[in-house]
Amino acid sequence: MQREALEQRVARLARAVERAAREPASESRQAALEALARFAGELAAHFTEQESRAATGAHRDAHARLRAELAEIDRHARAAGDWPESWRAVAASFDRFARALDEHERTEELHAS
Repeated sequence: MQREALEQRVARLARAVERAAREPASESRQAALEALARFAGELAAHFTEQESRAATGAHRDAHARLRAELAEIDRHARAAGDWPESWRAVAASFDRFARALDEHERTEELHAS
Protein backbone atom coordinates (compact mmCIF):
# COMPACT_ATOMS: atom_id res chain seq x y z
CA MET A 1 0.00 0.00 0.00
CA GLN A 2 1.54 3.30 -1.05
CA ARG A 3 1.90 5.99 1.57
CA GLU A 4 -0.12 8.63 -0.30
CA ALA A 5 -3.03 6.26 -0.89
CA LEU A 6 -2.87 5.14 2.73
CA GLU A 7 -2.90 8.73 3.98
CA GLN A 8 -5.95 9.50 1.82
CA ARG A 9 -7.81 6.46 3.14
CA VAL A 10 -6.94 7.32 6.73
CA ALA A 11 -8.19 10.88 6.20
CA ARG A 12 -11.46 9.69 4.61
CA LEU A 13 -12.02 7.16 7.36
CA ALA A 14 -11.28 9.75 10.05
CA ARG A 15 -13.98 11.99 8.53
CA ALA A 16 -16.46 9.09 8.50
CA VAL A 17 -15.75 8.29 12.15
CA GLU A 18 -16.05 11.98 13.11
CA ARG A 19 -19.39 12.16 11.30
CA ALA A 20 -20.58 9.05 13.17
CA ALA A 21 -19.60 10.72 16.44
CA ARG A 22 -21.59 13.88 15.82
CA GLU A 23 -24.61 12.93 13.68
CA PRO A 24 -27.62 11.32 15.29
CA ALA A 25 -28.46 9.15 12.28
CA SER A 26 -27.56 5.48 12.54
CA GLU A 27 -26.76 5.41 8.84
CA SER A 28 -23.52 7.39 9.29
CA ARG A 29 -22.46 5.04 12.07
CA GLN A 30 -23.14 1.97 9.96
CA ALA A 31 -21.16 3.45 7.07
CA ALA A 32 -18.25 4.23 9.41
CA LEU A 33 -18.38 0.73 10.89
CA GLU A 34 -18.31 -0.89 7.45
CA ALA A 35 -15.46 1.37 6.31
CA LEU A 36 -13.49 0.62 9.48
CA ALA A 37 -13.95 -3.11 9.00
CA ARG A 38 -12.77 -2.98 5.37
CA PHE A 39 -9.84 -0.74 6.17
CA ALA A 40 -8.76 -2.79 9.18
CA GLY A 41 -8.92 -6.02 7.18
CA GLU A 42 -6.94 -4.65 4.25
CA LEU A 43 -4.32 -2.96 6.41
CA ALA A 44 -3.95 -6.00 8.66
CA ALA A 45 -3.30 -8.11 5.55
CA HIS A 46 -0.74 -5.54 4.39
CA PHE A 47 1.04 -5.64 7.75
CA THR A 48 0.99 -9.44 7.80
CA GLU A 49 2.67 -9.43 4.37
CA GLN A 50 5.20 -6.84 5.53
CA GLU A 51 5.97 -8.89 8.64
CA SER A 52 6.90 -11.89 6.55
CA ARG A 53 9.51 -9.71 4.80
CA ALA A 54 10.60 -7.71 7.84
CA ALA A 55 14.33 -7.81 8.43
CA THR A 56 14.17 -7.30 12.17
CA GLY A 57 12.05 -8.28 15.10
CA ALA A 58 11.41 -4.58 15.76
CA HIS A 59 9.68 -4.23 12.37
CA ARG A 60 7.58 -7.32 13.02
CA ASP A 61 6.66 -6.04 16.47
CA ALA A 62 5.66 -2.63 15.09
CA HIS A 63 3.36 -4.25 12.54
CA ALA A 64 1.87 -6.52 15.18
CA ARG A 65 1.17 -3.51 17.43
CA LEU A 66 -0.56 -1.64 14.61
CA ARG A 67 -2.67 -4.70 13.79
CA ALA A 68 -3.64 -4.97 17.47
CA GLU A 69 -4.67 -1.29 17.49
CA LEU A 70 -6.81 -1.86 14.40
CA ALA A 71 -8.50 -4.81 16.06
CA GLU A 72 -9.15 -2.71 19.17
CA ILE A 73 -10.72 0.09 17.11
CA ASP A 74 -12.89 -2.48 15.35
CA ARG A 75 -14.06 -3.93 18.69
CA HIS A 76 -14.89 -0.48 20.05
CA ALA A 77 -16.77 0.48 16.89
CA ARG A 78 -18.84 -2.70 16.91
CA ALA A 79 -19.75 -2.10 20.56
CA ALA A 80 -20.51 1.61 20.07
CA GLY A 81 -23.99 1.12 18.67
CA ASP A 82 -25.93 4.36 18.35
CA TRP A 83 -24.36 6.21 21.27
CA PRO A 84 -22.56 9.37 20.12
CA GLU A 85 -20.30 9.36 23.17
CA SER A 86 -19.14 5.86 22.26
CA TRP A 87 -18.36 7.02 18.74
CA ARG A 88 -16.36 9.93 20.15
CA ALA A 89 -14.25 7.31 21.93
CA VAL A 90 -13.89 5.40 18.64
CA ALA A 91 -12.81 8.64 16.96
CA ALA A 92 -10.20 9.24 19.68
CA SER A 93 -8.88 5.67 19.28
CA PHE A 94 -8.71 6.12 15.53
CA ASP A 95 -6.80 9.39 15.94
CA ARG A 96 -4.25 7.62 18.13
CA PHE A 97 -3.92 4.86 15.54
CA ALA A 98 -3.50 7.40 12.70
CA ARG A 99 -0.70 9.16 14.59
CA ALA A 100 1.02 5.83 15.34
CA LEU A 101 0.68 4.77 11.70
CA ASP A 102 2.14 8.06 10.50
CA GLU A 103 5.08 7.68 12.88
CA HIS A 104 5.58 4.09 11.73
CA GLU A 105 5.53 5.09 8.05
CA ARG A 106 8.09 7.87 8.66
CA THR A 107 10.33 5.42 10.51
CA GLU A 108 10.03 2.94 7.64
CA GLU A 109 10.99 5.65 5.14
CA LEU A 110 14.05 6.58 7.21
CA HIS A 111 15.18 2.95 7.32
CA ALA A 112 14.65 2.58 3.58
CA SER A 113 16.82 5.63 2.85
